Amino acid sequence: MKTSFAYVRVSTTKQGDGASLDAQTEAIKAYAARNGITITEWFRETVTAAKAGRPEFNRLVRKLKARKADGVIFHKIDRSTRNYFDWAKLNGLADEGISINVAIDDLDFGTRSGRLVADVQMAIGADYIRNLREEIKKSQIQMLNNGLYPFTTPLGYLANGKEFKGKPHRICPERGPLVKYALERYASGQVSMSALLEEMRERGLTYDDGRRIGKMGIESLLKNSFYAGVIHIKKTNQRYVGAHEPLITAAAFEQIIAVKSGRKAPAVTTHSYPYRRLLKCHLCGRTLIGERQKGHLYYRCHTKGCATKCIHENKVEEAIITSYEEWVFSDADAKSLSEAWNAYVVQKEKASGQHTLQMRSAEIKKRLDRLTDLV
Repeated sequence: MKTSFAYVRVSTTKQGDGASLDAQTEAIKAYAARNGITITEWFRETVTAAKAGRPEFNRLVRKLKARKADGVIFHKIDRSTRNYFDWAKLNGLADEGISINVAIDDLDFGTRSGRLVADVQMAIGADYIRNLREEIKKSQIQMLNNGLYPFTTPLGYLANGKEFKGKPHRICPERGPLVKYALERYASGQVSMSALLEEMRERGLTYDDGRRIGKMGIESLLKNSFYAGVIHIKKTNQRYVGAHEPLITAAAFEQIIAVKSGRKAPAVTTHSYPYRRLLKCHLCGRTLIGERQKGHLYYRCHTKGCATKCIHENKVEEAIITSYEEWVFSDADAKSLSEAWNAYVVQKEKASGQHTLQMRSAEIKKRLDRLTDLV
């Protein structure tokens, strides 16, 4: 009985959760049963076939070249590939005697007519992708002309669901104010990019999936004109006026560009509070952030929903002084510690001196040995 691999594919994870993969699987199983083929391994992928470089497809090709199976079964031609680079790989395998099977159309790559039909179907699939790309571009341009953003939702805004389809992005009530603070903070020129990253992590700025923001994330925020109400398409260098509510003004965005380009004084962190990054909330464990209000310094917890609000710097100092009082030494204890320390210093100095003499003695011996060799 012949052995074969089976390959199923959908373009997105969402499609993969539906019946598409299951339908492909059942059709391939039925084809294998009709033709007396044993399927030894399944390759499942949720990636578009329009571009080369699919990991599972490449792994399939490598195993077929290594003769780990007699062939492969696809559901349809367009499930195998929709780009000519990968299609050439399949044709190369067929030329080497690998059996390429298509369950739905029952194509035979072993015959000239079968290969011709497959080539035509592949060309139709490739043309479908080209047409789809053109239609998507038209739709994107129409949205941009209407001030809408057709790409991945920027951090600080909410993704539009079905009920908000065709409407501008809305500011996220949780992350929006944090992004606004980060942009305005950097525009002030009072903080470096690395210090800003550290501060925003302390304030709890994360991506929608909960991941902590990183350096690349901060850089993306600072160069994205979307936050100032302008949609900039880098590839074409075109700009569109966004219909969404901006987080910062155009003047603030210009300030950010000036700071980044060095046209403004070098950014340095100006706030160096005495207990910065040393205090943590006893309820949520997050670091308290120093803030100056009306001339007074407070340390505040920024975790949403946390009962801890803020504490005055004087209260912090009183608590520290109180804790230090437990470590006050008596005169006798201080004298004993001083004597012990002095004895320790004397002992270390003696040991250091002995070590130095030993090293000098060893060096002199080496020099004498070299002189002996010369004589």
